[in-house]
Amino acid sequence: MVAVWVDEEDYLAGLEDCKTHLHGRIIISKGDKPLTHLDLTKKMQLVWKAIGLWKEIPLRKGFYEFEFSSLEDMQWVLGMGSW
Repeated sequence: MVAVWVDEEDYLAGLEDCKTHLHGRIIISKGDKPLTHLDLTKKMQLVWKAIGLWKEIPLRKGFYEFEFSSLEDMQWVLGMGSW
């Protein structure tokens, strides 16, 4: 069994981040050219132009974190069914 101690302040900060952060995986069809970070940002800007500030953080190949300026913006994105 492995146990990791997390400071309560760090834990609460992580919970707060979860309110405006979204993790996603981009799945493409076989044979399609992989999207670069810039390509994905351009595509998302077209779709998410109605919301406030957001940023995209690549985590590893095909996985991204999107950070939104508000909970409402993230809820708008999730409600779109764009995933």
